[in-house]
Formats: sequence, C-alpha cells, structure tokens
Amino acid sequence: MKSVFIDFHIHTSKNPENINSFYDIAALKRGIESVSDGSDYLVSLTDHNVINKKAYLNAINVLDNILIGVELHVRNYDEAPPYHCHILFNIEAINESVIDELNLKLDQLYPLKTVTKADRIPRLEDIMNRGQNRGQVRIGVTE
Repeated sequence: MKSVFIDFHIHTSKNPENINSFYDIAALKRGIESVSDGSDYLVSLTDHNVINKKAYLNAINVLDNILIGVELHVRNYDEAPPYHCHILFNIEAINESVIDELNLKLDQLYPLKTVTKADRIPRLEDIMNRGQNRGQVRIGVTE
C-alpha cells in the first residue's frame, strides 16, 4: 500500500485580519515534497475564518492536489465554548468567483476574522445549513 501525505491545517497568514498576499506556494510545495518522500499529497490552505484568494489562485497553478478549505471558530450551541472546525468545500474548480462567493459568506458570519469568546461565534448547525443550500460543505472537526 502506498502512503498519501495529507495536511488540511496550513495557515498562510499569522493574522487573518491581514492576509499574506505573498505566501510562498513554491516553498510550500518544496516542503511537502521533502516530507512526503515521493508520495502523493492532498492539502488545503485553512486560514481562520477567511480564504486567502491570492494564495489559492497561485496554488492551483503549482500544487497537484489541493482542496479549498477554511478553519472556522464554531460552537455546538449558544452556551458552548468555541472550538475550531476545518471545512472543506466540494466544488468542481477553484477559481476567483468561487473564492469571492465563499468569502462573502464568511464575511457575513465573521465580520472580524480574529474572534474572541465574547464575539458572536456561529453554531456549527448554522454554518452547515448555509453551505448545504448549494451542497458545498464537507466537515471535519478538530479541537
């Protein structure tokens, strides 16, 4: 059996309020290739509550296997403590209009990309319902 390198927790920016427009996708590919030891790979760039459009548009030209995703702050219910949830989107192709559409939804859910426990953090159910209207959401949860 051949192994596959998978990483769905790659941040392109230290601060989601100030996305890194110059994230080095070529360096990421070199890093993946050095640790995957020739195996196939599948990755997703998952910044907090926002999708780095410039990085993804660059990545689709450099990386062989990439899914569009995001790391969201969510709650199970209103009184629950927040946690992180990685969301991967089931789309046919990553392009500028898809990213703009997804970021518009994320801007509505997360006006501030850096959230605190005091902020209104969406419930997982609300996020799923918003995404499932178009059948786009695949969810994996990490805490």
